[in-house]
Amino acid sequence: LLLFDNAIFMAERLFAIEHTMESAYWVAQSYFSQGDFAHVFHFLKSLHPFTYTFPQSKDFGMWYWKVLHVWGVACIKLEKYQQAEQVFMLQRKWQQQEQYSPSPAAQAAHHYFLGLVSRRVRHNKAG
Repeated sequence: LLLFDNAIFMAERLFAIEHTMESAYWVAQSYFSQGDFAHVFHFLKSLHPFTYTFPQSKDFGMWYWKVLHVWGVACIKLEKYQQAEQVFMLQRKWQQQEQYSPSPAAQAAHHYFLGLVSRRVRHNKAG
């Protein structure tokens, strides 16, 4: 447990020192690993839209994709399916606009989660 607390502390320190998409990812991932999905949700929501919040770097696309993924899955864990769908659609739109090519595994995860939340949203509207 102490290691996870230290990971959160170190990630937050890194983010305070280096305000980048990568450091935002490590903060979100640290809280996600602890199961604090609400913190992930509110932290990333407060930073959105990320493209205006963070400087563009060489690896911006990779970290942007990862941040959106963690945010979307946190939404699922919190049963915020409409927000999750919006995040995953934003991820898809950005991929198409920027012609970003994530790994096949990342694309498969994206399609899986987008399908999952789309079914939940339709089910909630029907019920």
